[in-house]
Parts: sequence; structure tokens; C-alpha cells
Amino acid sequence: MPKGAKPGTYKGAVEFVQGGAVVAKAPLAVEVLPFALPERAETAYDPERNYTMGLYTWTALSADGSGSMTPFVRSRAQVLATYRTMVENGVTSPALIWPGNVVFDDRRFREHLDVAREAGFRETLYLGWSSYIGNSTDPQELKAMQKRLVHAMEIAREYGFGQVYFYGFDEAKGDKLVSQLKAWHAARQVGAKTIVSGYRDQFERVGRELDLCVWNEEPESARPEQWHALGHRLWKYGTPQAGPENPDLYRRNYGLFLWNMGFDGGNTYCETSGGVAWNDLAPAQLRIKAGKPVGHCYRSETMLYPTTDGVVETLSFTGLASAIKDIRYMTKLRQQLRAKPNAAAQEWLGSLDYSTADLASVRRQLVDWILKTR
Repeated sequence: MPKGAKPGTYKGAVEFVQGGAVVAKAPLAVEVLPFALPERAETAYDPERNYTMGLYTWTALSADGSGSMTPFVRSRAQVLATYRTMVENGVTSPALIWPGNVVFDDRRFREHLDVAREAGFRETLYLGWSSYIGNSTDPQELKAMQKRLVHAMEIAREYGFGQVYFYGFDEAKGDKLVSQLKAWHAARQVGAKTIVSGYRDQFERVGRELDLCVWNEEPESARPEQWHALGHRLWKYGTPQAGPENPDLYRRNYGLFLWNMGFDGGNTYCETSGGVAWNDLAPAQLRIKAGKPVGHCYRSETMLYPTTDGVVETLSFTGLASAIKDIRYMTKLRQQLRAKPNAAAQEWLGSLDYSTADLASVRRQLVDWILKTR
């Protein structure tokens, strides 16, 4: 809504135009509410901690400034439009998959930080490439790694990012997972934060050195409280990854259901995947071209389809946007109830089953309770 719009219901119509002629109309009513939502969504377990929404995001700046339709490098205008679309829809904490040759190159890193800041990303930077820290145990190599991280963090602070998370080996298990511990410890000694995707035994193996785990398994197995006891955080991905054109699936699985279980946010894969985003068959075609069996092949995992100067939002992306907005409405009500308790409202909150409830109805009831308890 435009800032300053007066509360009330506004009615109009959407016109469908073809060849200069209106071929259809659909009535539209928009309700402007008499309150503003908080900018930040709070977690269910601690009102002082933020619940965030993100996406694994490959989109980065091309070295020569040229545009493309690939997920990996695009023009500044394309990247800015992508990042802005995410911010405008509440997807403000993406894992930005910027390669090491970007993060550890001052000029290119500054270019990327500049566009991220202009788009509206703030305070915390989540870097999603798998080679920033590594798993060396050699003292000299560890010192060199620490020096690189410190320098990158100093530059990031110039752009308003006071905290930087550096990604480990993606989906690592067993010995490969544990081999990172000494390097992670060294990174954390100089103020860097660690983030990586993880499985069921992640906490027992590396939990003390992992600041943010992006949980791969079913959410019921995560035990968020053990991560929180160490001051660490837990995100969720893969339930599902991008693809299905079903907004309710993403709204439910990354919104109030996950929030109620004690997670700190959602961050699924991904904004735009490899291959050709506009072609769902591209991953299978690439395997055939390489002489490999198609087998069980993912379709294009895409939340935002690239265009020459921006992006096209998907239905699944609107689900993520609705998920984080649901939690902002919940945050608003909880803030009011802390200031002015209401037994009936608390009883209603306690009766909700977030795994089955109609989320549109829950949103409407949240609005009603916010109005009643103001």
C-alpha cells in the first residue's frame, strides 16, 4: 500500500487488455488496515531474536558488466532487480553464493556489497560458497585464511554488514564434515560466523563450531533447543526445494509451522538454479547431452525467473512472501499481548494447529485479534 493511505476498503477492477481492447474485468477489493506491521519478525522461542526468510541465491555480477539469462552472472541491473524483489517480499536473508574470487577480490567484493546494500539487504551477510574457510590444519594456512576473512569482514562493515557468515562444505557428512572443525574454530577466533547445511548428526559432530545450521532432514528431528542453548541458530531448507507451483506448500512449510517448532528461519534452494531456468526439462537434457542416464532428475529449481532487466515471480515465491508476512502479523499480536495481556487471545493462539490450519483464515483472525487488543 502507498505510505499514508487511509484505512478502509478500496474497490476497483483489474482490466485484461489484448490488442488495445479490454477483453475482461475482474473485481478487486483491497483492505487497508489501521496499523503497521513490525519490520522484523520475532522467533517463537525468544522475542529478541529474529525469524528470517532467505533463499540460496546464485545471482552475482558478471565481471564485464554484461547481462545474461544464466543463474550465475548477470548485469548490475538484473542483479539489483533480483535482490530488490526479494527484499520487497520479505526475503531479506539469502545465502549469497558469491565465489571466493569475488569475496577475496576487493574491487569485485565492493561491487557486490554496493548492489546488495542498494537493494536493501542489511546488517548480516550470509555468504554461501563452499571454499571460504576450507579444512586445512596447517598453522600457516590457517593464519592466511584468518587474514582473508578479517579483511573481507572489514570491507563488509564499510557497507553496513557488521556480521558475516561464511559457508562450509555443502551437505558434508562423516570425515569430510568433521575435517572442517579446526578451520572453523580458527575462523570463529577472528570474529567470523560459520554456516552450512546439515543432517541428523550435525549437532553431535560439529555443533559447537557451527553458528548456523541449515537443516536438511524433516523438521521434527531437528531439536532446535540444543542449538539455541549454545546461542546458535537453525534454518530449514529442502521441504521442498524450489519447483512446485504451489504457494500454500511454501507458506505452510516455511512459515508459522516452522516458526512454532522453534526454528530461526527458512532458506530453501534456490532463487534460480543451474541449467536454463525457463526450461523445466533442461536438467534432464543436460544429462542426456553428457551421455548420463536421466534417472531421478530435478526439474529447474527456480523461485524467480530471470529476464533481460529483472525477474518474474513464481507462485512458490509468493508462498515464501506470505509465510514471512504471517509471522510479522503474529509478531504484532504477540507484542500487543505482552503490553496488554488478553486471556481469550492467548487461548486462541494455544488452540492453533499450524500443520493443518487454513492459513488465510489464521491471517484474518490475527488481524481481528490485533484490532481487538490494540
